[in-house]
Amino acid sequence: MHTLILLRFLQGLGAAAGMAIPRAVVRDLHTGTEAARLMSLLMLVFSVSPILAPLVGSVVITFAGWRGVFWAVTCAAIVGLLMMAKLLNETRPASERIKSSLTSALSAYGLLLRDRHFLLLVFIGSFIMAGFFTYLANSSFVMINHYGLSPTVYSLSFGINAASFIASAQFTATLSKRFGMVKLVKIAVLGCAHTGIGRPHAKI
Repeated sequence: MHTLILLRFLQGLGAAAGMAIPRAVVRDLHTGTEAARLMSLLMLVFSVSPILAPLVGSVVITFAGWRGVFWAVTCAAIVGLLMMAKLLNETRPASERIKSSLTSALSAYGLLLRDRHFLLLVFIGSFIMAGFFTYLANSSFVMINHYGLSPTVYSLSFGINAASFIASAQFTATLSKRFGMVKLVKIAVLGCAHTGIGRPHAKI
């Protein structure tokens, strides 16, 4: 168990890098509406992946057992590292790389932590993703044990979620151009809050 926890911690570090580096690449190359469009595509991948993961995992377990899941993740990580080494070029301009150091990084973090607009966006994203992963962690118990869905129907519900993410992500760039990113974020936050709160009298 201790070995499993340690290796899962290392896996988490790798997953964190995978979440941060694509955002940095987009920021290096684009700004404004185009950056928002590409960020929406990134969020599409980040959001759909955990939705589809249980489906893929169930297939792997059927043919290779539960240990096969870890081997599959290991193989995917190796392939990702090889693709990154061969295909991903440095996107940050050389002139800006010269100025980079641990001191400049800490100074930049300090500047961000004093920016209330940045912190507000961070909290918005954090709370939304926390709710999303809470749903992922508990939905199988609620849907199957409480509502009586079969595993097949439950898998289909995951597929519907994935399709919804794919469809909604396509409208981000268009809506941000028409209404502006600030207004779009406000509307999205209100929608997420309304969905998360739900009906007070609903029976769970």
